[in-house]
Amino acid sequence: MTAAATIASTPTTTRRATCVKTIVFTDIESSTELSAALGDDAWLDLLFGHEDVVEVCAAEFNGTVVKSLGDGFMLAFDTPSDAAAFCVTLRRRLDDHPQLGELLIRAGIHCGSVVPRGSDFFGTTVNTAARVAGQAIGGQTLVSADVAAALDITATVPFAQTELKGLPGTYQLSSLVD
Repeated sequence: MTAAATIASTPTTTRRATCVKTIVFTDIESSTELSAALGDDAWLDLLFGHEDVVEVCAAEFNGTVVKSLGDGFMLAFDTPSDAAAFCVTLRRRLDDHPQLGELLIRAGIHCGSVVPRGSDFFGTTVNTAARVAGQAIGGQTLVSADVAAALDITATVPFAQTELKGLPGTYQLSSLVD
């Protein structure tokens, strides 16, 4: 049976079961320039060191590294507070490392229903989290209004009402205070 036939024969409710997750996307600002300046070997050493810190921090806050995206990651957490704690801790741990502290990490957090498939997640919540991350600058973590509402009000500072590429309407983003 082909994959398409298997999907078509699976009841919609089974195919599209959802769960609630908090999704985080991270990215290293100016990674292409940094890679070119350092050379492949030094860049990969830096990248692998970054990956190790991400994995340790994710585990500390009950998160899962869903996938690596070159110089960034998609992660899933059960709660917005765990996702926010991960982002704050990641920045601090990178800052404590002599070489990794120079990396400018930008991150975005959004929560809501996601569609699990294997070890990956899909849906509007995932797309929104990616777009929120795309609005951040190096060293900044932006959160959606849903995440800001779930966190202590002193943990975020209103940032901007903005459009997110491909998504309808405007979104209130806030900067996570660490």
